[in-house]
Amino acid sequence: MGRSCRCGSEVRGQLDRLTPFAQATGSGSFYALWHHDDRADLATLPVIRFGDEGDLDIIDGLRNLLRMLAIDDEWFTPWDEERAADPDEEHSPGHEAYVAWLKETFGLTLPTEAEADEILRSGGRTYGVRFVEWLAEFGSEAIDFDSWRKEFDGC
Repeated sequence: MGRSCRCGSEVRGQLDRLTPFAQATGSGSFYALWHHDDRADLATLPVIRFGDEGDLDIIDGLRNLLRMLAIDDEWFTPWDEERAADPDEEHSPGHEAYVAWLKETFGLTLPTEAEADEILRSGGRTYGVRFVEWLAEFGSEAIDFDSWRKEFDGC
């Protein structure tokens, strides 16, 4: 898809549709809400995790993000080889309190591996291609949009 040159105010106007709200890792990844429509309930907007290594995750709404955070792994992969090799790896301080708060406050639980995979796939399936195409209209040419397109085409 070719990109036309846009002036700074048009790009800023588009970027205003992203609301960064939290750091995702200690190395620069962050979360942002994508205001892709005019809905009033911000908690139902897609959450975009921009990874510091060029990765991108899309989660459908804050409730799903809260569940994914209960995994207590910045990459949402508690079942990877690294953890399997070290089953005694401890959770972050406050993890048990967070999981209890999540249950008491929202009735939400820690997702199973299958549920976590589906949460990530579902967000990508619902919003992935549309988000990448939207961002590609004005985003930096340094961004590898093609790899993101391939990732979300397979959702």
